[in-house]
Amino acid sequence: MKGKIYSMVIVLLVLLVSSPLLAAPKDTVLIGQGNGPTTLDPQDHFEMPAFCVLINMYETLLVRSDDMKFSPLLATSWKILNDTTWEFSLRGSPLRFHV
Repeated sequence: MKGKIYSMVIVLLVLLVSSPLLAAPKDTVLIGQGNGPTTLDPQDHFEMPAFCVLINMYETLLVRSDDMKFSPLLATSWKILNDTTWEFSLRGSPLRFHV
């Protein structure tokens, strides 16, 4: 009898844990976090919850490698034209910009 009860409890726990995943619409990714971000402004995030959300929303022109040098990401190449102007060549399609 105890074995039956333990089995039922395990089955119920599995169903409870997996039910949110089963409820997700097709082609939808659910990401769970302990805390929500305080901002979605990419220039004003200083905590991990905002970083975890923003990293999935934005892509930067360049990233820093382990040795702190610039590496291409959205930009394939770049050059400094003067003290205040840089020119970036962006990778090919598909590129989508939105507001």
